[in-house]
Amino acid sequence: MDNLLMSISDTEERTLCPFCMGTGSLSVRGKTIQDAREQCGLTRQQLADAIGVSHVTIRNVERGITKPQRTTLQYLIEEFAERGVALDIH
Repeated sequence: MDNLLMSISDTEERTLCPFCMGTGSLSVRGKTIQDAREQCGLTRQQLADAIGVSHVTIRNVERGITKPQRTTLQYLIEEFAERGVALDIH
């Protein structure tokens, strides 16, 4: 199911999760991870399987609902590096 967007202001959007109806900021970090995943041609499930997390974790990180744990972030950086994509997030 697609993400529902609500405009909060000209500079900020928030996502509305259709499952829990909770909101979270669309983060730059999440967008960067989503762009890298798509550049690699991976689905959320494929990326999740590759780094040992659930596809829900990937979805929530991409949407800015949750922050990735340090180990998850490290696994993402390593996975993308192996695929030739530099993940530049600070």
